[in-house]
Amino acid sequence: MSDNLNLTARLEALLFIYGEEMTYKKIASALNLSVEEVKSGAKELRLALESADSGLTLVEHDNSLQIATKAEFGALLDTVLKQELREALSPASLEVLSIVTYAGPISRSEIDYIRGVNSTFSIRSLLLRGLISRETDSQRGNSYIYNPSIELLHHLGITGVGDLPEYQRFRTLVTQMRQPISSSSEEEQASG
Repeated sequence: MSDNLNLTARLEALLFIYGEEMTYKKIASALNLSVEEVKSGAKELRLALESADSGLTLVEHDNSLQIATKAEFGALLDTVLKQELREALSPASLEVLSIVTYAGPISRSEIDYIRGVNSTFSIRSLLLRGLISRETDSQRGNSYIYNPSIELLHHLGITGVGDLPEYQRFRTLVTQMRQPISSSSEEEQASG
């Protein structure tokens, strides 16, 4: 029983931290389990969330899982989100918006890496406000990439991201950041 609880807790933690839908295969890889073990754990987690006094539920769609809020909390969340949209952007949202604007297209994992924290809430807030856009990553069909939206460019009064202050300098930094570590190690060895 403790193995099931451990699996259920690990699955819940992983889905919560990831913040978006994850395929069974990706979950299995992350937890070092078989897909069948993940499916069994998902059943246990669903039952645990349904029987507990929890505001969360487990959603399954197209061989993917995601933690979500229960439907009965929709009105509460609508109120909070509407209030959030009326307020100024938080420092965290401004940070994410800057990263997406200068480094886009960019994945959530890259945003999290740059910031050092989970950025899911800020990304959702920016998506709801129409300041960034999301599309399926052509390299990895089970994840998304983010770009600044046309509405953001219009709001900033620019015709493209290239018009942003010091855009080329920051793009160069982004390109360097995305270089594999091995190539920079080889350069250091060659120069040393």
